[in-house]
Amino acid sequence: MTDYTAMVVVRDEVFDAHGIKRSNKERLAIEEAARQQRAQRPAVSTLTGLPVPNYPAAVGLALPLKIRGQGLPGNVFAQILFLYCLIQFKTAAVGGEI
Repeated sequence: MTDYTAMVVVRDEVFDAHGIKRSNKERLAIEEAARQQRAQRPAVSTLTGLPVPNYPAAVGLALPLKIRGQGLPGNVFAQILFLYCLIQFKTAAVGGEI
């Protein structure tokens, strides 16, 4: 409802005189019956797959490093470490500093 909502209250005879069917009560009765029927049925599980939490660390389950996604920071660190080791190996092989 807003300040601009118009409401008209009329007697049942006016609805009959203009041929307006009042099916709202019937619809509400059907919806209430369906609501009560659904309330009596057990809930249907929609889970699929294994029962694994979305965030294992939040419930105290730490996944192994190879399963956890390392993303960009892990890859960058591995590349820098590889380059560092390569430079150290070449420096040791040559016997001097870079």
